[in-house]
Amino acid sequence: MESKENSKNSSRKSKSKEIMLCDRELFEKDLLKRVSVFQKADIYNIALKFTQKRSADNLKNIILPILDANSNNPSRETTRKIKEYISLHLELLGGEGSNDLAGLNLKGFKNLFKEDRHFDWFEQVWEMSLPGSGPDLTALAAYGFLGYIYDDSHYSFTSWTFKNLFAVNGPENVSSKEYLKLLIKNCEHYLYPPDLLFNQALLFAKARYQLDFEDEIDAYNFSVFCGRDVRTLANNGLLMPKEANKKPTILKEHAVNFLINKRRPDGTEVKRDKVSAKIGAGAIDPFPKIFYHSIWKEQIIHKTSVDTDFDGYLELCRLEGFKSDHVMGVEKYIKNIDKFPSNVAIHNKTRVEWIGKGKTFNEINAADSVYRDNVKRLSYAGNSSSIMRDLKYDLSKGWIKKINK
Repeated sequence: MESKENSKNSSRKSKSKEIMLCDRELFEKDLLKRVSVFQKADIYNIALKFTQKRSADNLKNIILPILDANSNNPSRETTRKIKEYISLHLELLGGEGSNDLAGLNLKGFKNLFKEDRHFDWFEQVWEMSLPGSGPDLTALAAYGFLGYIYDDSHYSFTSWTFKNLFAVNGPENVSSKEYLKLLIKNCEHYLYPPDLLFNQALLFAKARYQLDFEDEIDAYNFSVFCGRDVRTLANNGLLMPKEANKKPTILKEHAVNFLINKRRPDGTEVKRDKVSAKIGAGAIDPFPKIFYHSIWKEQIIHKTSVDTDFDGYLELCRLEGFKSDHVMGVEKYIKNIDKFPSNVAIHNKTRVEWIGKGKTFNEINAADSVYRDNVKRLSYAGNSSSIMRDLKYDLSKGWIKKINK
């Protein structure tokens, strides 16, 4: 006959399994919703056209000054050299336009570029590995605006940044943090001169990256992300004390609490809150503000992405390549002390004892967890607050330690 203890354990496991299934279903619905919003915005094609135009403009900006400099020397030799230069440039970029140059003199070349008739040469340029271009811009917008990892590998349109990291690290070994950091860097380098849509995505991505990985967030990045200017953020007490040679910053837990609960660091509620129509998610339709939190961690944990079939329907598929044991949230902590000193507060003991033989960050960070219930500090504002400061405190005291799973 099954003991009561075994029955309880079995019931707990069953309930835990139900919660996990429920969490996964909610995650999948959320992911599909975000991808649907992104698909309707047609970012994929916008990124391709942008890459095509930028490549065409780059060639135009190189060739026109050369043509102007040689306008007084329209010899056949000069024409031949310029034609060879253009053909070589096209060959390197995968463009196709050499036939359009046949029979043209210097004046003909100039008219062709001034009238932008060379743009069609670069229709397939996005197939060339140009870090920060087409596929990378698409991935940047997906992460920046909607917080998920764009992976359209089934159509060979995976980010160049990811492909390069994958080639070096191999299957299931790409660090999500390294990938997102390098993706932002590559796109920022490519986006010069700036572009309205993709620079907006870049600012969102920078703010999101800080919210995902760092304790403090740049106030200017956050102002774009949340739709309030820096002065408004300062008036609400969000800015950290000024430091020499440092941009104004906001503690992550205060930024998140402001986003979720509209509460200031002192705990007071923001009752009059005017969001600027010119700053934030609403400036570029159709990205709603509800997607401020990231979902890419769950994608890696569940190894789930979204693909589009030939009829345009969205379907879940496997996400490949990322390290699942290095995602923030699945790292594990264990108790590292046998006997506490007599002066240690009860709430500190309780949360460490609860961690015991092991809890993941996600378990510790969960709403109303035993750990959260035993965080006692003035700046703690409930479930919306970060518990990183408290974990670091417990680690520094030697009460707990982080282990590799």
